[in-house]
Amino acid sequence: MCVLDQAIDRPGRSITLLTLLACLFPSIALAQLPPGQDLVLSEVFYDAAGSDDQLEWVELYNRGNTTITLTGNYSLGWGGTDYTYGTLDLVGSVAPGETFVVGGPTSNTGNQSPVFDQAQDLDPGIQNGGTTADGLALFGVPAASITAATVPVDAVIYGGQNDNQLIDHTGQAPSPDVGDAAGGESIARNTVGWFIQPVPTPNQQQFNLFADRFEG
Repeated sequence: MCVLDQAIDRPGRSITLLTLLACLFPSIALAQLPPGQDLVLSEVFYDAAGSDDQLEWVELYNRGNTTITLTGNYSLGWGGTDYTYGTLDLVGSVAPGETFVVGGPTSNTGNQSPVFDQAQDLDPGIQNGGTTADGLALFGVPAASITAATVPVDAVIYGGQNDNQLIDHTGQAPSPDVGDAAGGESIARNTVGWFIQPVPTPNQQQFNLFADRFEG
């Protein structure tokens, strides 16, 4: 469903210019994507409606044309002060044009019943945003190598102000990519950026950049 349709279906949810562009021009290149990076973050479910315990998940997307091996090459980090609050080595691989969901390991209606490619409790839990932004990052190194100064290959910063200067793939500290999702919602990515997804969609990529990668 188009993000515009979701907004219309839910009175009170704002319709922005980016939302309209995402629906009218779905092939627009995603400027927030790191140039040349095939493996990217595509959706994050960090706040269940109730306890988050063993329900959180992160979705990755392979927008390239070759299979990506995660084991020994990629990891996640998350937090508020920096990305070392919680870290996790990714295990497995992602085929071209496919998603990879890690988290749980519980899968039920409370987190939209994801099919996990890597079923593992994200402990300590992903922080829930707020007035001060939190973030989650994808790293091209094993988790043991992540420090406060490690530059991620992709990241999403969510919530209010980026007061803790969380960095993105450029090594700079930008304004948050998206606001703070309410309990039961997720933050997801489409062809123009990150947005709050009222009904999370695990295992379903939101954009198609398989053949049209952003290199700017």
